[in-house]
Amino acid sequence: MKNINQRVVEFRDQLVLHPTFSEVSHKLVNSIYGCMEQPILAVMGPPGVGKTSLVRHVLSQVMQTELHAMQSDKEYIPIVGARVPAPETRAFPWKDCYYTMIEALFDPAVRAGVHFRDYKTKAQQRSLGFEFPTEKYLGRGTKQTLYRHFLRILEHRKPKAIILDEAHHFVYGVRDVADRMQLLANRLKSMADEIGSTKLVLVGTYNMHSCLEATSQGTRRLKIIEFPRYQYPDLHDASDPFMISLCSFDDMLCDYLEFSPLDHAEEIYRGCLGCIGILKSWFERSLELAGEKKITLDTFRDSKMKEWHLTKAMGEILDGEAYMSSLVLSNETLWQKFAPRAKQSKIRNKSNSRPFQAKPRAFKRGFGRE
Repeated sequence: MKNINQRVVEFRDQLVLHPTFSEVSHKLVNSIYGCMEQPILAVMGPPGVGKTSLVRHVLSQVMQTELHAMQSDKEYIPIVGARVPAPETRAFPWKDCYYTMIEALFDPAVRAGVHFRDYKTKAQQRSLGFEFPTEKYLGRGTKQTLYRHFLRILEHRKPKAIILDEAHHFVYGVRDVADRMQLLANRLKSMADEIGSTKLVLVGTYNMHSCLEATSQGTRRLKIIEFPRYQYPDLHDASDPFMISLCSFDDMLCDYLEFSPLDHAEEIYRGCLGCIGILKSWFERSLELAGEKKITLDTFRDSKMKEWHLTKAMGEILDGEAYMSSLVLSNETLWQKFAPRAKQSKIRNKSNSRPFQAKPRAFKRGFGRE
């Protein structure tokens, strides 16, 4: 018999595969291996939809694909995942961000914490198994030093993509300041250009769009992949994506549930807003609350997210979906200003409709003769 902690940890580590998750992960992997015309990939979705689980799944999938190449080249890392640090002030902590990415690239200088003077010796490099010079002790280096070191590590590791989770933290550091937002967008654009054949994948909420589209140069290099929530389910359709997701949860928790989630699909949808990440957290709280017993319907309802949390998330989701809808709508008024159609001049009524033919009346017999 498993205890409470074992139940929760086992459920937390399980990946819930559902139709939208599989579709978005397939698009993202194909885009990572695609052409370099759009080196910035932005995966945007509502909070609690499962973006962090998507990052873990894509990292594992690419690692498995590149396993043979990694065995032949011990220094090759095909893909790197890191989390963007949350800003404590109005300025974004670029130094912490660079340091996090350097750590994700498994740089021995970071892990060993050695000074660059000691690190330059061949004996130290051999002991670390990584012959690569650093300019300064990384923990105290400036952000420019860390960034240059980050670029050099990329040349050595040659990853196909760097995935930055929680990328909406970029926006939180410069919110409501148009000039600083544009500077941030230019910084991301320059980073995508300088990292060469490595793609920059930004994963976050819909709030990222205010940063990514601050400049036209950035939008030209940008590809947006939406990770949407599920729409209101058809309760009588077994092929409905949300109903399929509930079946997955029912199979995963069949030994711990006293009720069938399919029988309460409408109530569950209203409690998770169609976001599978929110639903998984809901079931996780129910497991903790139930303890050694099975999850009853009352226990499940007591573990539901508070209404004001749902209301706040609902407003953010609707704003983000309105933005995504605006991407496919054509602005005819703006287009008319950009490329106005030439006004067609009105054809004047002429007495002679056939200008290259003589007027028949002018040559009547006797006309014009004395």
